[in-house]
Amino acid sequence: MKNVRFSLPLVDGGSMPLEFETTKDVVVHVAGDDVRPPPRCLVIEAEAEDGRVVSITFPYDHRQEAAVRITEREAATMPYEVGARLRHNVTNELGTVRSCEFNGPVLVQTDRGVSAQWSLDEVRRA
Repeated sequence: MKNVRFSLPLVDGGSMPLEFETTKDVVVHVAGDDVRPPPRCLVIEAEAEDGRVVSITFPYDHRQEAAVRITEREAATMPYEVGARLRHNVTNELGTVRSCEFNGPVLVQTDRGVSAQWSLDEVRRA
């Protein structure tokens, strides 16, 4: 990976580099390769004392690069947790959250059994 470096600083002052060729290799190293369905990504977050959150995302898709985001704590909070029940504002359809990004969209399994992608401004808690 060209935009991320991993290393383990050692107590004797040395450093041991950890090398991964792709972002998928990082995800598999942490989660294993037998997770079904496979993860979309690995997200590592750290909160600074001032409330800012540093988030590094490693996509499972090896063609994508890792991404870094620094946000305020309020903006970084996930709007809906996996498993939350939502209602679509226009269609009134009910569904269960399968995944949700910081700024949307929400991936939902509807009660009819259909996978759908709803924007954050289209939903409310059921």
